[in-house]
Amino acid sequence: MQFHNRFRQLIDDRQIGRKELAEQLNIAYSTLGNYLNGDREPDINMLIKIADLFSVSIDYLVGHPTNQTISDEETRLLHLFRQMPPEHQQMLTEIAKVMTLQNQK
Repeated sequence: MQFHNRFRQLIDDRQIGRKELAEQLNIAYSTLGNYLNGDREPDINMLIKIADLFSVSIDYLVGHPTNQTISDEETRLLHLFRQMPPEHQQMLTEIAKVMTLQNQK
């Protein structure tokens, strides 16, 4: 998956407006549009800002394989989990434990 597709997915997952995102990244709205359309790619400093903002690695953003065996879906789930308040994280963890035990039967 290319950068612009991953970036778009992160924005959709977070449900953040493009205008708001451009302001948070301190870039022009048109620059953000170029990133999302695949017409332009961010420099390393912008990649760092984007990675920090969305709590993902630069490797993930640019589609670089890592030594990890984590799929894109697992990475997306982790990203969503990190956005939850602690009490929701705990609830989801308990649900996952129950589901895992059910699958072992």
